[in-house]
Amino acid sequence: MSKKAKIIKQKKKFPWGKIFYYFKTLISNDRVMECGLQKKWYWTIILFVFTILVACIPQVVNASQTNGSNNLFVSSVSGDAYYIGLEEYRTSTDAPDLTFENNIANSTKGQSTNPFFTYEYKSQTSLNTKTYKSLMMFYIGDMDFNSTLETIQNNFIGDDLTNPTYKSSYIVFGREWFSAAIYKLGNTKVSSTYGGDYKTLRETFTTAKSFKTILGLDSDSDTTTTLNTQTLMNFKDFLHDGFISTRTNMTWVWFGMTCAINGGLMLLMGLVVFLMTRGKNNPNRKITFLQSYGISTWSSTSPAILSLILGFIIPSYAIMFFVITYGFRVMWMSMRQLRPIQN
Repeated sequence: MSKKAKIIKQKKKFPWGKIFYYFKTLISNDRVMECGLQKKWYWTIILFVFTILVACIPQVVNASQTNGSNNLFVSSVSGDAYYIGLEEYRTSTDAPDLTFENNIANSTKGQSTNPFFTYEYKSQTSLNTKTYKSLMMFYIGDMDFNSTLETIQNNFIGDDLTNPTYKSSYIVFGREWFSAAIYKLGNTKVSSTYGGDYKTLRETFTTAKSFKTILGLDSDSDTTTTLNTQTLMNFKDFLHDGFISTRTNMTWVWFGMTCAINGGLMLLMGLVVFLMTRGKNNPNRKITFLQSYGISTWSSTSPAILSLILGFIIPSYAIMFFVITYGFRVMWMSMRQLRPIQN
């Protein structure tokens, strides 16, 4: 009897050719035209969403990494006075303390219908012998935070209510929010501002409850700065924790805003592609409205990748890179593929 022949199944090879074909759309406008005209509409939608998400990554990452105590360490007499003021407040037996429980701040001095001083620290500049209120602290209780903060900024932190020649650094505590600012000593120029709530304070802070106790805790923060007093490091941690929930909301706002900008730009470019092919003698006149959006979407991948890379290199301009690179890509394609020169 004859032996049965063995059937050898050929292993399926990975379709590298198709992968390279799509990769060529990153640099080839001809491939972009082919994909935009031939591929199904759902691939265009998938690529549309993918491009928007890739292009917004740098802004979202940068927003999510914002530190609530950025630029806190300023090497100026105003900074020194601010930090010394915190230490003086912590060791003061007369200044009322603050307590934090269930995400709410309370003052040991009780409630008030008007903002009142919790503490103030005075110091002199090296330029003259004038004494300034270099740090002021307020507790405003249940009063509206934003309007009361504005009142304090306009009426309580200067030496002349009608024409202030300087403003004091301050910390304003509300029941649910706080705000702080550092002003250069002796003038009205603000150096930095901070703010947040008490919802995300670390466990050691919520256990301590008292603000004076928090300022006196053993801190595990970075102490490379020369202004590395224990009180200052704890206040830095307090600012960082208080900003976390605000940072989360800000990250989502950046995400939504960036997606809206990038998505709107891609829709606009689809309309631009359609209008560019409407010329009377243009061989691409038969391109439909939907195909125009397919072409504009397939041309957006390389700008999205470039904006992703450049956005991490230069974060301050991250939101602009996709707009610029995408615009250049469509302009480059319009000069050759969309409106070719006719003989």
